[in-house]
Amino acid sequence: MSQTIETQLQNYDDHMIMKNFSVATRKMYLRTLKRYLRFHKSKYGQRELSQESAKQFILYRKKSGRSWPTINCDYSALRKYFREVIQAEWTLKKMPRPRKENTLPRIISKQDVVKLINLAGTYK
Repeated sequence: MSQTIETQLQNYDDHMIMKNFSVATRKMYLRTLKRYLRFHKSKYGQRELSQESAKQFILYRKKSGRSWPTINCDYSALRKYFREVIQAEWTLKKMPRPRKENTLPRIISKQDVVKLINLAGTYK
């Protein structure tokens, strides 16, 4: 890893700007890459970035209790970085992408419904 973390982040941000990514997406992807690069450096030292370290990072994030949408974002950010910025092969296609978790909406109580009706300015 000859480039500094800051240089790698700047290269990724420049790439996303050229691809017209939204500011929110750029921030999320850069945050993910920064976490991954720090993880890689702490576990693998100065070795080259690898898909194995990316896989271990994703597993680490899931084991840390991150939600599937967060893991999905991490996966997408790393895949894009590997394929488009450092132009490395990405063969983690066999790794299953997390499915969206289905959660039930919070249901308000009857007392809350009565409060809403009573606090309304009109009954329309």
